[in-house]
Amino acid sequence: MAQKKLRAVSHFATLSILATLLLIGIFGIDIAVADSLNIAAPLWVPLGLIASLLIAVNSYRARGFSIKTTFAVGLFCGYLAILILLIQPFLTKTGPENSTHENSILKIISFNLNKNNSSPATAAQWIIKQSPDIIVFLESDREAASVTKLLAPQFPVQCDCRGDGACSTVILLKSPPIEVEYHGKGDTENRKALSAVTAKIRAGDSLLSLTAVHLPRPWPLGEPRKYFNELVSNTDIFDGRRLLVGDFNNVPWSFSIQNLAANMQLRLASGATPTWPVDDVVPSLLALDQLYAGDCVSIISTRVGPPLGSDHLPVITELRVGSCDD
Repeated sequence: MAQKKLRAVSHFATLSILATLLLIGIFGIDIAVADSLNIAAPLWVPLGLIASLLIAVNSYRARGFSIKTTFAVGLFCGYLAILILLIQPFLTKTGPENSTHENSILKIISFNLNKNNSSPATAAQWIIKQSPDIIVFLESDREAASVTKLLAPQFPVQCDCRGDGACSTVILLKSPPIEVEYHGKGDTENRKALSAVTAKIRAGDSLLSLTAVHLPRPWPLGEPRKYFNELVSNTDIFDGRRLLVGDFNNVPWSFSIQNLAANMQLRLASGATPTWPVDDVVPSLLALDQLYAGDCVSIISTRVGPPLGSDHLPVITELRVGSCDD
């Protein structure tokens, strides 16, 4: 008798916790504070699916279709629904199907250098060996600033987000861009302005609009969302030949980042490969460094590089830029 009561109490407590987590996760669609929980969704969503299913099966075997059985089944369906919503970015196509002429291939490296980078010379040497066409640096200041200086002979054009050399979000190019749009209208280093820059460049016979961005951490909870409207309104969202790349300080399956990509008419191209943290003991857990592409850009490959003195891993992407039918 005591065991049955203990089991009933444990099931009630488990179902209450599962229901609370599920509600918070779903509220994250519209509420930034709640969406912070979804960063850990790869942990709590599978556990919720398994736990609710086990309780439903055990309850059905003991009492048939009871209130507890029905509630557990409902929770299982809810967890399945939020799982489907969270994996949407990984179900998109990898490239356009309607290119109208030969594409141009580009290699892009995106790397949060960490302003206190411990191996700037090693990082610069590795990047040179990769022979990229474009480089995006985040936190390119303090010790990490020497990386951009070492690369200056190969990449003499360096466009930072303020246009005055006082922003650590930088795009490195081999030749001058057609146009640059500086989104950093204030103190970007203390998160008082959007740390982003857009460069419009030539890619073979096509034009490519590349936006580099470094978003703040999601705490204070929901803080990055205040920059989303500004980022969308300051860029041409209807151009299918465009990229959004950088350190989002959030995961691609969060509703916040999904909404940003949807509003800019972009799709996730970098997958879910973890890039942070870089540690000798703890493996990389979160895909904070991401790349999003428009409809006229197809991704050939995306991979991460080795540890290079930062708490992030670099991301190397090869892509084709083409022309799409209207």
